Amino acid sequence: MPPLGKNYYMLRASNGANITVLRGMSAPQITGGGARWTTIQRPRRVGQIQWDGDDPYTMDVPILFDGWSQGRSVERDIQWVNQMMHSPGDWVAPVTIRITGALPVKGGVWVITGIDYGDMAIWDADRHGKGFRLRQDATLHLLQYLPETVLQFSRKPGTTTPYVVRSGETIASIAAKWRVTPAELRKKNGIRDGKTIKAGQHLLVPPSLWGPYPMTGTAAASTGDSTGKKQ
Repeated sequence: MPPLGKNYYMLRASNGANITVLRGMSAPQITGGGARWTTIQRPRRVGQIQWDGDDPYTMDVPILFDGWSQGRSVERDIQWVNQMMHSPGDWVAPVTIRITGALPVKGGVWVITGIDYGDMAIWDADRHGKGFRLRQDATLHLLQYLPETVLQFSRKPGTTTPYVVRSGETIASIAAKWRVTPAELRKKNGIRDGKTIKAGQHLLVPPSLWGPYPMTGTAAASTGDSTGKKQ
């Protein structure tokens, strides 16, 4: 493994894989995220912005699998990075990675959501005539991993819960979050058309058969950037 310098990234995955790759030809780019806010309605403060927290960043990182300088195949490194992109199962936390190197977001934990391979490849053949790569460029598409903290309301099963609609939410998304059906949510609030709800509206969430608390891992809608402008 080459010494880690400014031209390299080290990828350390939660599944135990450690890969060192060259930086790509272009700089990494932040493609989204960074802030989240909703517009709330209060007496004498119409349209006030309420900050809810940081949205996960999304980032594209160009890399280069390089075995050319050492005369070795990079197929295993490519295979390991591909394995970092897949979760062990539907109900298992995804494989996460930490990246050491020059990135616009420092110290983040990331999930690989996609890999695009380029055409900057150098191929060779072994003594059996089988081809393998000595060099391959790629771009990693990353999503910052932020385990969502869910507010645990002090309520007993079988009771309703007040809820304030956030920007971008729908009857269906709220129902899924609270483990109830859209029909139950509409009936509880006397809503005929689920498309008419808006940010700041107060709803009553009926009790769920699956438990008293909202589901974890439900991402809130991203409605703004750090400057407060609509995305």
